[in-house]
Amino acid sequence: MAYSRQYESYEIREMLRNAEGVASPVTGAPAHSRGLHAKSIGGGEGMTKTALAARVDISGLTKNQAKKLPGASSMFPSLITQSSAAVEALNSTAGQTALAEFDNAAHSGKPLRMVLQVANIKEAGFLPGTMAPSVTYVKKGAAPTAQSTATTGVRIIVDRDEPKSKIFIQTCIPLNVPAPTTNWSVKNTTTNATIASG
Repeated sequence: MAYSRQYESYEIREMLRNAEGVASPVTGAPAHSRGLHAKSIGGGEGMTKTALAARVDISGLTKNQAKKLPGASSMFPSLITQSSAAVEALNSTAGQTALAEFDNAAHSGKPLRMVLQVANIKEAGFLPGTMAPSVTYVKKGAAPTAQSTATTGVRIIVDRDEPKSKIFIQTCIPLNVPAPTTNWSVKNTTTNATIASG
C-alpha cells in the first residue's frame, strides 16, 4: 500500500495508540505522542498539567542537567483532538508530498524519517475564526506554569516502517507560535542527509 494516500481518522487513532511506547523501526526510540503531548482526561492515558510543567522545570538541577530538558513542551486538549490534527496534517498537500518520498523506489531500504509542520490546523477552536484556547504549553524556567492558548499548527514526526509498509508516528505536537510556516523534510537517519524538503 502506498504511503502517500488519504488517511482515515480511525486508522490514525489506531496508529497513535499502537505506537505509544513502542520502539521506532528507524531510530529505536519509543513513540510518545499520547503520553507527552495529549491531555489526560479523567485520569486516562495522557499528560497532566503538573506533569507537563515538570518536563521543563529546572529548579534543583545542575546547569548540565537543565540543558538536557526541552526548552518548552505542549499538549493537545485530548487524544481525539491530537488524532484529528494528525489526520489533517498527513492529508494536507505538504503531508502528501512528503509521504510520496517514502514511496520513491530510489529510497528503498533506507531508514527514512519525515518531519512535517502544518500551519492553521482547523483544530484551533474547531469553529472558524474562534481561536479558542486549545493547547496547553510550558516554557523552561525555575517555576514553569502551564498556560493555554490557541493551536496555530501541528508538528508531526513520522518514520517509515518499510517491512510493514506502514507509517510509524513517533510524535505529534501542537504548536502555539504566532504565524508558523508549513514545511517538511525527509531524512535518511543513518547518514542524517536530507533527501527532500519543501
